[in-house]
Amino acid sequence: MSGKRTYTVPILLLIATVLATLIVILLSRLLIDGQADKLDKGKRLAEGYNDCLAYAGILKDDARALSGTAAAVDRLAVKERIGQVPPVSSACGKTLSESGVQSGQTQEEAESAVSAAMQTIWSKLEPIGNHDGPLTQDELDTLQKIGDAGEKLETTLKQYEVPTGDDRFRQMEAGIDWVGPAGQTVKQLQDLASALNAK
Repeated sequence: MSGKRTYTVPILLLIATVLATLIVILLSRLLIDGQADKLDKGKRLAEGYNDCLAYAGILKDDARALSGTAAAVDRLAVKERIGQVPPVSSACGKTLSESGVQSGQTQEEAESAVSAAMQTIWSKLEPIGNHDGPLTQDELDTLQKIGDAGEKLETTLKQYEVPTGDDRFRQMEAGIDWVGPAGQTVKQLQDLASALNAK
């Protein structure tokens, strides 16, 4: 074996180095993609949570404003603002459903709990004041319940500060801090829907 060299070991080392580098690059890319997905989901949840705050504000402010109107013409601007409830509640409902999923419910159970309550509230709120003349006592009572519940919802939702930074978006995606207030909000929505159906 004097003078004859084999290239087997250097070639194997070169192949091992290239494979190790490729594995590190692929794993890094996988981790970066995972972080980007978490960030995107956290941003969607934050937007939905802001929609929940807007929903609570509409229930609180506009239900009370509607109860102070005397004629149909006075109600037009308020009814227009109340008309924002369906799109806002849809986005809010997705976020509240996600809180249910993170609390151990199935997707179907979580969505059903939220959507049923929101649909009941909308079905009671939407027709109020769609007539001439002053509001009836039943309508005023319904608006009082909705306005009070909107205030409670807003207070509950404000227990969590909606994130604005990337780290907090990822924490929101992981369910840190916001799931409790969102779960309480779902319960309050269900209580309001039950109270409105009790009439």
